[in-house]
Amino acid sequence: MLHKNPIFPLLLLLPSLLLAQQKPIKISGNIGIYYENHKYNDTLNFKDERPPQIYRLELSPSLTLFNAPIISLSAFISNEGSKLRQEINRFQFNFNISQLKDKVRIPFILRPFSLISIGRTQTEFTEYTLYSTPLDGINVEFLPSIFYLNFAYGISQRAVEGSDSSKPTYKRTIYGFKTGLGKKDKTHLHFIFLHAKDDENSIKPYLIPNPIDSLDTLELVKPKENTLLGVEPQLSLWEEKFILKFEFSSSYITDDIREPVIDVGIPDWLKNFVNPRPSSSLGFAYKGNLNLNFNNTQLNTYFGRVEPSYKTLGNEYLRNDEERMGLGFSQNLLERKLGLDLNIEFYRDNVSNLNSFTTKAQNYEGGISLNIENFPSIDIKGGLFIMDTGKSEVRNLLNVSSGHRFKIKSINFSPFISYGLQNEKYLSSHSVYLNNRISFPFNLSFDL
Repeated sequence: MLHKNPIFPLLLLLPSLLLAQQKPIKISGNIGIYYENHKYNDTLNFKDERPPQIYRLELSPSLTLFNAPIISLSAFISNEGSKLRQEINRFQFNFNISQLKDKVRIPFILRPFSLISIGRTQTEFTEYTLYSTPLDGINVEFLPSIFYLNFAYGISQRAVEGSDSSKPTYKRTIYGFKTGLGKKDKTHLHFIFLHAKDDENSIKPYLIPNPIDSLDTLELVKPKENTLLGVEPQLSLWEEKFILKFEFSSSYITDDIREPVIDVGIPDWLKNFVNPRPSSSLGFAYKGNLNLNFNNTQLNTYFGRVEPSYKTLGNEYLRNDEERMGLGFSQNLLERKLGLDLNIEFYRDNVSNLNSFTTKAQNYEGGISLNIENFPSIDIKGGLFIMDTGKSEVRNLLNVSSGHRFKIKSINFSPFISYGLQNEKYLSSHSVYLNNRISFPFNLSFDL
């Protein structure tokens, strides 16, 4: 029974906890209850899809052992959900075993595990594969010795029938793993596999009128399937002062899995791995970055390219058909009293020159900060943004701020002032912000 499994690993830890010389266990958390009773005036003739009485319950208890958060629970329950939208109720259980490994003797059966998460998981492999896509399922991170495995399985979206007020969505299942040698934040070589597929029978096809041909209809959403393979090498040297990291991913996606499979001209080994259809396409994405962090100097440079045909159902917010490169530099001087920052980024889309228009952008940002004890701090930031879409657009930004903290008798004063300037073709604005926080020794403070 799945709901009993999370308790069993905790029972295995009890002998170690009972032998501890200090009080190891701390239980904390939050609970929130919200209730609303509302009614619209009938004369407005307004159709409210919400229930007349609304309730929300939020729970977030956690168990801390030896000042390390080990077990956490998060739940949100409300009656505002609807079959016309994605599920808003959620539950998440996390068992972070890695936090205990330096504090108590871990049972042998649990030592290889780092994290077990059940419910609404937030698994992330890489930006080009699985990223910012919650899954209702399970996530397990496994780290025996130098071997690494991160496995995820779950439902990313439930089936929702189409209507005048809702967009149809097929039930989508995603599973995959990231595995290889080395820890994820150290030198490693990791390989990624991800598969996502819609259930074509989960909803009925939803048709809308064709805006071009009144006698024809269009299907708003079609069931998809996506298979991704990726590799991520990273080299970390000198206590992570030097980090060189790359990612290369390939994505094979089918926009309509109901289409017939293509047999002509397709190698047998490829047909055993994917099902080629008329709407299938193969795309690639890659990026690399170099980080240098020596004493008070940090340097970061990166480059990334996503081809037009590259899509991933594990990160539908990823923009394709673009490339960007950038450079970041920061320097601390005078025992960190003086700070300098510089960031430069170049961007362009239409990387394959298949479209009629190309957007190019350049972004320059710089700043200087001065923090000397017993003197007001000064922070100056400026930026220049240039975008070319056939016509050049330029935007200038400037922000100057200063703050200071001092005490008069037992009262603390924290005045702050900021000036902002934004200048572009059709807009020029100036802003001034003043604030002073006054704090008293008896836990009372207010802003002016």
